[in-house]
Amino acid sequence: MDFEEAYQKLNPQQRAAVDYIDGPLLVIAGPGTGKTQLLSVRVANILKQTDTLPDNILCLTFTEAAANNMRHRLSDFIGPEAYKVQIHTYHSFGSYLLQEHRPDLKNSIDELERFTIIREIQSQLKITSPLRGDWATKDIISAISNLKSAALSVEDINKIINRNEQDNGLIFSAIDDSLQNTASKRYPNNIEFYQNILEALKDFVDNSPNYITDRVEPISHIYYRSLAKILLEWDGEASIAKDLSAWRSKYFEKDDQNRFVFKDFAATAKLKDLAFILEKYSEVLESKGLYDYDDMILTAIDLLQKDDEKRYNAQERFQYILLDEYQDTNDAQSQLVALLTDSPSNEGRPNIMAVGDDDQSIYGFRGSEPQ
Repeated sequence: MDFEEAYQKLNPQQRAAVDYIDGPLLVIAGPGTGKTQLLSVRVANILKQTDTLPDNILCLTFTEAAANNMRHRLSDFIGPEAYKVQIHTYHSFGSYLLQEHRPDLKNSIDELERFTIIREIQSQLKITSPLRGDWATKDIISAISNLKSAALSVEDINKIINRNEQDNGLIFSAIDDSLQNTASKRYPNNIEFYQNILEALKDFVDNSPNYITDRVEPISHIYYRSLAKILLEWDGEASIAKDLSAWRSKYFEKDDQNRFVFKDFAATAKLKDLAFILEKYSEVLESKGLYDYDDMILTAIDLLQKDDEKRYNAQERFQYILLDEYQDTNDAQSQLVALLTDSPSNEGRPNIMAVGDDDQSIYGFRGSEPQ
């Protein structure tokens, strides 16, 4: 199928997306609606309608299979020039930038070496740490990957820890009496104690910044929002006893004195140990000139953030960017795209197209809530 035949087979909405060449564009489309075909035809149309070179177009997707599928379709439309279009997964694109600009980084670390490094760092934890045991290694590796996907640095994590410790201590002092009383009386006589807790939490929400970092909501806001949803939506007729009990169970547990305490006291202690492991792990990788799978993106972000010349050149080179399955982009991937498009020459209107399906979201439709 050549370009004209493929273009004619598009429905009116798809043609409108293909013809909308300059400026930002968000396309919401369900499964089986031809998203890959749409992206491929749009790339071909950009090359047809503008003087853009194939190498100046960047397409990002999530799997090598999807990237190969897009390139195969594009080759039907434009021939060998399809192999000059930059079609990557997010990680392969990050690796591409590193190979070009960070020759000091030798190789991606293999699973066995990563496991060995993490185990060695675990042995440096206190003997009482819940993260010291062999059983925790796989969970630690997974948690580190999640932190990197959220683009959270050790510095960010330490800010979260400090804020949580401060907030939890102050909040607990404010709600302690009411909290213990929630179990001393049966519903509905314990409602007043939950309402007292809500009022105390509201003071912390009103008098604190919204976010610790750009993306992490303070824990006081989470406590308040979850309890407010139960109490403020209650019509006074239906029982909310189970909802209130579930809220208490989610955030509190009994101590050795049979009193409720925040579960987050223990969670924050684990987060401290995780931050220590991440910091030491990063130092080992740096000393060996290695990077792991998630670092393919994070190191590329760091490169573009710290080197203005490389960022400007990347922004100049990738004049059109197309994103597939955008609903599944995580914070690190979104930051990478933002660095590529945040050029003054774009005047706030970069040539970027995102295609996604909010109903099929794995991680949430981040940064592009459909209106």
